[in-house]
Amino acid sequence: PEVSRPPRRDGRDAPLVALCGALVRQRSMDEKIAPEVIGTQSDTATLVSDVRGGREESSESRLLKGWRRELVGDELIELLRGRRMVGVNPEGGLKVDGAG
Repeated sequence: PEVSRPPRRDGRDAPLVALCGALVRQRSMDEKIAPEVIGTQSDTATLVSDVRGGREESSESRLLKGWRRELVGDELIELLRGRRMVGVNPEGGLKVDGAG
C-alpha cells in the first residue's frame, strides 16, 4: 500500500513559522500556560504548511484542534490569510488587529 507522507517543508515558510510561534508564545503568557502545552515549533510549521497549501481542515497540527484552535489556531489562520496584523502594544507585548 502507498504510504501518505507529509508535504515537504518549504524553507520560505521559516519567517511565517517564527511569526506564528511568537503569537503562540504571547497567548501562552496571556493565559499563563507553557508554550509547549499549546503547541511545538513542529505544530506551528505544520500549521503554516497546511494553511498555505489549503489543507487546514485536514491538518494534523495540534494548534487546529479543540481548545488550542479556540485559543490561538483560528487567529493564526486569519494571520496567515492576511486578515490579521501583528504589532506591539504599549506594554511591549504583541497585539493582533484586523487587516484593513
